[in-house]
Amino acid sequence: MEQNDEILDHLVRTYGRDILHFVRFYTRNGGDAEDLTQEVFLRAYKSIGGFRADCDPKTWLLRIAVNVCRNFARWQKRHPGVPMDTVPMAQTSPSAEEQALRRWDEVALLRQVCDLPTKLKEVVLLKYFEDKSIAEIATLLGTLEGTVKVRLLRARAQMRKRREGAANDDDTEPGRLRQLATSG
Repeated sequence: MEQNDEILDHLVRTYGRDILHFVRFYTRNGGDAEDLTQEVFLRAYKSIGGFRADCDPKTWLLRIAVNVCRNFARWQKRHPGVPMDTVPMAQTSPSAEEQALRRWDEVALLRQVCDLPTKLKEVVLLKYFEDKSIAEIATLLGTLEGTVKVRLLRARAQMRKRREGAANDDDTEPGRLRQLATSG
């Protein structure tokens, strides 16, 4: 039992921030992300005996995180009246116009990722935010590599379509810039 405590402590110190970051992007809610991250490590602790040493611990924890987040998303669909406090994705420095413009682009991109359907968002987060390979993502999600590739293509296409639609809308850029400036 004491050995499991030491292993869990090592996992939390080594991967805790990465798992929290992943869950925060997945849920778009800081408070929920902290609670769900605790749930991830609680589940990891309970099933630490079943951990295969040939697997990367971070991959194993991400698999648990995906399942916890999916369960949470299902719960939220059944309980739609529960308010969600959206986490600001970036803050701006009002004294530097260039920083504000750069952050506007980052925030717009992050919002596009967060607005993707769950299955597309999962692969984008794992591929680009967690630097997982197609094969690792397929293993994590319990799907085929071809499915992961298709989901990545669809996610890119949706994001491209939204970006092109926003570029054609004259009111979009100032509106987003104002929104970013007031959120920081």
